[in-house]
Amino acid sequence: MEKKMHTSFIDHSEDGEDSYSLVLGLSGPETEIDRAVDAEGLEITSWEMTGYFWQIFVQYLWPELAEQVSFDSEAGMFCAYGSSPEPLKALQNEFEPVLNDPALVVATIIRGQAEGQAFY
Repeated sequence: MEKKMHTSFIDHSEDGEDSYSLVLGLSGPETEIDRAVDAEGLEITSWEMTGYFWQIFVQYLWPELAEQVSFDSEAGMFCAYGSSPEPLKALQNEFEPVLNDPALVVATIIRGQAEGQAFY
């Protein structure tokens, strides 16, 4: 079965603080997105699509949402967080369909690179 990429919304407020995060784990088998990116011969390869890549991708595609959250991404994980759940849930609603459309990911990378955006 093909591994699909998806985000997880985490509510940390049970600890007594208003704290929420949106996480995308990047470990595991190759995905459709990996194969689509590698097939295009882009300047970036799937092994460079780290948490940092996805953070830049989000900031490029949805700058108005990215300004409303903080980031703590790492090589193996994309992470956005904040004290309000609304911008994180809005980001999740925008991000999920893109993660399920490898052609859209590739098209976004191509468009961004043509505009001078570095994704790494």
